[in-house]
Amino acid sequence: MILGLKNKKVIFLRHLSVAVFSALLVYFFYLSYSDWGVKPALWPDWGQDHPFWRAWAHAAFVLLFLALILSPAAMLWPPIKRFITWRRELGIWFAVLSFGHAYAIWDRWAQWDVATLFGFEYMEELGSFVLFRPEVGIMNMMGLVMAPMIILLAMTSFDRAVKFLGTSSWKWIHSTLVQVIFYIAMLRGMLYLFYFFQATPPD
Repeated sequence: MILGLKNKKVIFLRHLSVAVFSALLVYFFYLSYSDWGVKPALWPDWGQDHPFWRAWAHAAFVLLFLALILSPAAMLWPPIKRFITWRRELGIWFAVLSFGHAYAIWDRWAQWDVATLFGFEYMEELGSFVLFRPEVGIMNMMGLVMAPMIILLAMTSFDRAVKFLGTSSWKWIHSTLVQVIFYIAMLRGMLYLFYFFQATPPD
């Protein structure tokens, strides 16, 4: 089902439900990285805010995963079909959480500095910028690649967009971009967990 519901009350309740679920995800992920004994980061200089932006990212990925898995899961277990129409709400709130994560990185990590966002730091001894954190730069560049795709998906997650673009074009845009975003997010996560997020910095 591409076109959404017409009942505004049902639409509101669905978004409210997914919003509450999203907030709980962020909260519990945050607790798992801070108050529940998991180290915020193996590198101390990542700071105390690390669990905060990490929680937004992982909660967003859960929503993306749910949106993608509903159709295959429904093929294996037909009762899940009733939840397929929730993909629109999951996708929109995935975008909200993704940009919550992006803002947390920009505000709390980069502190509104473009050079820091890409892993550079100014070295007074050298009088120039040095690529001090390449892993941060790579992950943030991957995030910036995903950002316009997420914006486009969010902006076209409405009935008017389906009618304007046409069903086949709308399907192609959403099926293609969602998969691209998923694979970039997976690659980003694997780099983070198995290469960058180590006890000693990578060479």
